[in-house]
Amino acid sequence: MDSMICGDPTDATEAPAPGAIPAGFNAVAVYRCDIWASQEHPDGTIWSGTLLEKMEGNLDEFTAAINADNDPTWPGPCPAMLVVVPELWAEGGSGDFIRLSYPATACAQPKPEAVAAALAGLDVVEAGFTPVSLADSPVATAAGCATRATVMTIAAVTPRDESAKGSPAGMMPNETATIPWEPPRLPEPTDVEGLRVCVYAAEPADSTLGQLTDGGAFTRVFELDAVRAAAIVDPLRTASAADPACSASATLFVQAHPVVAGVPTAPFTVELDGCRRVFGPDFRALSVAPELMADLTPAAP
Repeated sequence: MDSMICGDPTDATEAPAPGAIPAGFNAVAVYRCDIWASQEHPDGTIWSGTLLEKMEGNLDEFTAAINADNDPTWPGPCPAMLVVVPELWAEGGSGDFIRLSYPATACAQPKPEAVAAALAGLDVVEAGFTPVSLADSPVATAAGCATRATVMTIAAVTPRDESAKGSPAGMMPNETATIPWEPPRLPEPTDVEGLRVCVYAAEPADSTLGQLTDGGAFTRVFELDAVRAAAIVDPLRTASAADPACSASATLFVQAHPVVAGVPTAPFTVELDGCRRVFGPDFRALSVAPELMADLTPAAP
């Protein structure tokens, strides 16, 4: 093909099937596309994104490594794991490109070691990083907040005060075993010394109950004193379930950490737009009172 694609390797809608370097193909450069790369920016933030590198040099060792035979397949057990490797493309002398596949193990997983060693002997003549999402922010860390946060609910899965019990339909009792788990609970209002409120902004995204929505990036933090914190936490302990029919995505939300004995505890999340729900530390969606929304809405910067 006359161009290469550096993107999600699981999306095969446009990319051709990978293969070896065919006889007669005059490879002059190799492109390595790593969609799991990260890079630190001058302001100290770390971004995840895509790193595309063009490498040149003597490609004989690389050609031998990428064209090596696969290991013989066998019917035995294989590890339940996925080996993730960068995408590789070869550029021909006439400007055409071919997508390359790594030699495979007996379990059909890529063998990157020899290929990586051959690539290390080439010269990186061009490199470009495309940031996709903020992975780490020193400002958020200094504020005691996560750089990114998400909103998740299991309100449509289990009633509020029930734990997972019994067996799925069609299964015999004792056919499977579960590990007991007690979800975090909101603290007693009298124990709360304050609230650390971390604010996150996100683009709208389609979502339904029981699914993880797109995450938001940290924008700021503010604190609430013990009186205001207790007034927020107390009604949440008996709040009713949120409307399961609403699926609007929030573009602004906060994660509020109750401070107990000087230590921020498990947060609850409040959507400031969209469905305007509260998600407790146990991930259940609750209805929210307008007064609560007002106290947790950050002041304009």
